[in-house]
Amino acid sequence: MVDLASAHYPSGREKIISVFLVHHIAAWDALSGIYEAMVSSPDFLPVVISIPFNFNSGRQGIFDGEDDVHRGLAATNVSHLRFNFLDHSQGLAKLKSIQPDILFRQSPWDPDIPPAYATGALDFTRLVYTDYGIGILQDNPANIRIDYDQDLHRRAWMLLCANEEQKHIYETLTSHKGRRAVVTGYPKFDKLVQRGRERKFWPIESATRKFRLIWAPHHSVRPGHLGFGTFPFVFREIMQWIFRNPDVEVVLKPHPMLFESCAHGMLTREDVEKFLALWRSLPNTDYVTGGDYGPLLAASDAMLTDGITFLVEYQLFDKPLIWLDSGRHIGFNSIGQKVLNGLHTAKSAAEALNLVGEIRKRTDDPLREKRAEVVRTLMPYPGASASRVLDAIRVGLRDRPP
Repeated sequence: MVDLASAHYPSGREKIISVFLVHHIAAWDALSGIYEAMVSSPDFLPVVISIPFNFNSGRQGIFDGEDDVHRGLAATNVSHLRFNFLDHSQGLAKLKSIQPDILFRQSPWDPDIPPAYATGALDFTRLVYTDYGIGILQDNPANIRIDYDQDLHRRAWMLLCANEEQKHIYETLTSHKGRRAVVTGYPKFDKLVQRGRERKFWPIESATRKFRLIWAPHHSVRPGHLGFGTFPFVFREIMQWIFRNPDVEVVLKPHPMLFESCAHGMLTREDVEKFLALWRSLPNTDYVTGGDYGPLLAASDAMLTDGITFLVEYQLFDKPLIWLDSGRHIGFNSIGQKVLNGLHTAKSAAEALNLVGEIRKRTDDPLREKRAEVVRTLMPYPGASASRVLDAIRVGLRDRPP
């Protein structure tokens, strides 16, 4: 468990107590690099806390799943406290007793976690925020609240930016004008690339090497939402293609909310269960969840996705990326517009699958140089982001008020 005894708080501290509230284990990689840098630093004491969550709007007020978060952290040997209280106010009281100098939340979405840990309840400490997936959506005043102007952004003591472009968005298109935005680089990118270099993971075992495709559908399938998701409209056609192409292996890497979203009007739960049963029964398919997906991306040959995060992250691995454009999604901000330069775009499942066939025949990807340019823009400080975050916090605590 976490040892707080050596922190010497509340006055005359020898270490900067840094709390990480973790409710979304699949997104832990966005913070894990910062946590690891703090573990290795003599002037930081990182405290990871697992809390319950609710990603289902149909179950308002019900928060559970802390066991899953705990198991995920334990599986990667992350020492942590467990806030699995029935009365979440007990967790808030314990959190206050730790007296953190800074606190990281995983996302700006207050409804996903108990109200005891909502932004407004954390005014006793300094909030630091880095995206769990870099925001690439609409950069106009009507829609910027999605990624850059939630309550957490407005109250944050420090907003960590991947590059100058993201800082510019904070400064020009939000109500808070990016007053606390600092360019550090994006530790999640560094962690993904590092994990992909350390090892490769492909869950399908074959006697001979086959073409490896990841299919990564987004959850925004319902009308009136972000509008990127295509799964209910294309899964049958993609399944038929897989039956016709046994020399291709396909790993399904869905957004964690995909099937829950589909089951609310787009497909029945029986439809979803039948699909998953058939998918798991095929010799050339598999299904992967979880947050440590760098090794999976590194082991693949190409990806088919309808968005959003993988439009950015897969490009870090220098492999062909096919975007299945739903034609009904909200627009991209300036970062997103640049990201589009590095990927192949399809307007239908048939067009996307034809692109897969073309990619299989090529020895090189004609978009490789454009993709490299995208990566250079996204990662101005490759390998150094986490250390830059720690430096920014040190400077902020020395020079800036809460």
